[in-house]
Amino acid sequence: MPQISVNITDGPDKENVVAVTVGNRRWGHNGVTWGTPQNVAVGPQVVTIFKATLPNLTANINVEAHESTINISVDATSGQIEQS
Repeated sequence: MPQISVNITDGPDKENVVAVTVGNRRWGHNGVTWGTPQNVAVGPQVVTIFKATLPNLTANINVEAHESTINISVDATSGQIEQS
């Protein structure tokens, strides 16, 4: 399993993000600190962005078999996910 880290990088609703899950791994509230690498299974995974203000957001990504960082930019109704 590759090591994946998650950061909230930008967006007008950035301060309202409390947690993000990728598959069954969690960053933020009740998870590890932002930017901390965790093992995530290779293949299709659901990303859920939990916000203090609704709505929560979901997206699908494909986790590849190498270390990567997921950077997320969040506005009131959507999130932009960039994998590097």
